[in-house]
Amino acid sequence: MTTSVTKGKTTALVNQPEYDWKFWRNPDNYSKDLPLLKVAITEWAGNAQFKNDFGVNPKKALAEKGWESVDILSLQILTDPQLAVTYKNDSDETPPLVKEYRQFIAAKKYHAMSIRDTDVKDERWRKWRERMVLSTLWREGPSKYSKLVHAPFTIELTEGCSVGCWFCGVDAEKYQKPVELNNNTKKLFRSILNAFDELAGTECAQNGFLYWATDPLDHPEYEWFLEEFHDILGYWPQTTTAQGMKHAPRLRKMFEYIKTKNAFVQRFSMIRPKDLKEIREFFTPEELFLCEQIPQYDNETSPKATSGRTRKLVLKKQERGQKINFNYNLEDTGSIACVSGFLINLVSKSVKLITPCNASDEWPLGYRILGQATFNDSESVFDTIVSLINQFVEDSLKVDNKINLHRGVKVSHVDSTTLNFSRYGYVVSLKNLNRADLYCRYLGEGDLSMREICMKLSAEGIDAVETMKTLYKVRDFGVIDEGNV
Repeated sequence: MTTSVTKGKTTALVNQPEYDWKFWRNPDNYSKDLPLLKVAITEWAGNAQFKNDFGVNPKKALAEKGWESVDILSLQILTDPQLAVTYKNDSDETPPLVKEYRQFIAAKKYHAMSIRDTDVKDERWRKWRERMVLSTLWREGPSKYSKLVHAPFTIELTEGCSVGCWFCGVDAEKYQKPVELNNNTKKLFRSILNAFDELAGTECAQNGFLYWATDPLDHPEYEWFLEEFHDILGYWPQTTTAQGMKHAPRLRKMFEYIKTKNAFVQRFSMIRPKDLKEIREFFTPEELFLCEQIPQYDNETSPKATSGRTRKLVLKKQERGQKINFNYNLEDTGSIACVSGFLINLVSKSVKLITPCNASDEWPLGYRILGQATFNDSESVFDTIVSLINQFVEDSLKVDNKINLHRGVKVSHVDSTTLNFSRYGYVVSLKNLNRADLYCRYLGEGDLSMREICMKLSAEGIDAVETMKTLYKVRDFGVIDEGNV
């Protein structure tokens, strides 16, 4: 069975307030028992012993944690897919807490999709980013497509990262130093934010963030940058840190402070099993309600992209004939990259125009670098970013560009007028064509340039201009691998 995919926005618009992320910032809007239920779900997902104990004797497992108030049936429904089917949201038998938790998860999903579907103001950047968003569906499937936000920019505040995760998907360098927070840095940072405010538009620019191959808490004055971001763009950007317990008091202070700010969910990356226990024991369920805890120590619960340091490790072990004791894929590698825009480092004053891709020998970190430059000073920021867009964001197909579909995308024709592209059970159709069978043949053949396809169809009586217009429409569907031209 195939599902039709149409070009354009796909975010579901739900009018009920509980599906709006802002609804969940107010504890008065949900049950006081929901935060502890969420903690129990996180424990079940990240602690194999608790998961097993709960399956054998739910009441005893909860009592041992001191969670006697957690509703057993609610936790069972939310952790058992078969039971979840029985207790649907429209059933009177479904516990209210289950409905609330599902609404909260839906609100987070809609929020991610709204970030993805918020248009960039600059037209050239916008059209390119729209294709990069659609490319995610054909390259990595609907699950990744629904989560990958394609943020407009990210800013690194340090050079390197102090954590050193073995699985780092962007192969972060060892920590060297933070950018010095002096008047020049402040002026530069403000110039960057103002540039994106103008080029991306405020609504889209709000979705930037302040880390990449870095941990934001490595900067001792990280909070200053957050405050400035909020003052200029009107939103408190998400923090993702693998140093939750190293900086626990600092984070607690931040969680309390941002109750008065325009902010949503923060994230802990847990790299050791004991991180889950220590975080849960230090922070209250209420503090953790708007904080995701990602068990990076568990490859099954949190699968690793085969990019960056993980890819290096796989290739090294393969070369040595050693056993690889975690899941990996050197073809559909995945990526942890989530920006179709700009990667900036304040220490080196560098800027790169990037977009996610499958990791390869050319792009081992899971993102393509289309172009890069450096800032001379705060006055040159805007012009430098515009120059990168104008130089490296293609708004036209060149005659020598190869028209290659993303690996795994199938092209077919229903009749002489309809061309179909399909993968992962999804199909998109291009209709009202002249000789769809010929387009199908030559697009399926692969590695042909636009010039070559035009010449082949011209020999069959198809006007070259008509062919070029058709190839532009195909490109707009996101099925063409623009990194393989």
